[in-house]
Parts: sequence; C-alpha cells; structure tokens
Amino acid sequence: RVGGVTATASAADVAPFGLLGDIVARHTDQLPTDIAAQPPDQVTSWFRGKVGFRVRSVEFAEPEVRFVGARVSQIGNQLAAKLYYSVGDSRLTAVVFQPPASLERALLDDKVVARWGGRREQLGSRVVTYRSVQGYTVPIFEHDGIAYAFTGDLDQRRLLQLVGSARLP
Repeated sequence: RVGGVTATASAADVAPFGLLGDIVARHTDQLPTDIAAQPPDQVTSWFRGKVGFRVRSVEFAEPEVRFVGARVSQIGNQLAAKLYYSVGDSRLTAVVFQPPASLERALLDDKVVARWGGRREQLGSRVVTYRSVQGYTVPIFEHDGIAYAFTGDLDQRRLLQLVGSARLP
C-alpha cells in the first residue's frame, strides 16, 4: 500500500511536465502565423479576448533575434499563445499559457524537478526550470501567474542564454 501511494504520488508529480512535450509539438508543427511580424508590443492587444489571459510579448536584447509572428495554439486542454522568432537561420518558439496548479507547484519543488530529470538554474534575473524532451531543450519560467516555455533549433547553451535575457514588457 505505501508503495502504491508513492508510485501514485510520483506519477502525479511527473504528470505536469508532460506539457513540455506539447511545447516541442508546437515548435515542430510549423503552422502558419495568425498575425505576421507586427511590432511585438502589438501582440498583447492582438491576443486580448482570444486566450483568456494577458499575453505579454517576449523581447530579446540581441539584434539577431527577430519576431516573426504569432498564433493562437493549445497546450494540453487549454488555449495558449505561440510566438515565433528567427535567430539567424534557426527558429525559436515561445509558448505562453496559464499553467495548471500542479505545474506551478512542481516548478518550485527541487525534488520534483530532479525526479523528472530536469534542472533549475538562475539565468539572468530569473530562475528557469528546463529539461530535454524529444531531443529539444525546453526551458520554462513563470511570471505573474503565466508560464513562458521555449524551445528551438538552437543548442542548449544558446537557448538558455536567450531565455535568460528574455524581457517581458
């Protein structure tokens, strides 16, 4: 019985991180944008009333990172905002969504993060949790109750560097 409870608790702890596979799927699906490369500050107004939460654009200090466009998407069973960027010849995808409470709790629990093979690091001014999913690094952080998850066709070091420099105007 105790073993059954432990196994159930472990499965429950890991379940929230299943959403990271959805992040990779959103990156690889290559669906077209709903809005083209408008100034990133217009992203917030375009998403108003479409996803049920305030979508902040994600901006990067590096001139090599260019905003390409955005679309309404889905993570798990909820709506999300998918933001497309180019980084030189590579693609970067940011997915913005309201995290389920189980994911919010898991992101703050070092034991759970370690159990699912992830890592937490201080990157710039924020703590970022990340792990490898299907060969892609997927960093995620929370800001004002909204999750920002990233993946891209970049090596892990470069992706984490960009996520650490991300600004939410």
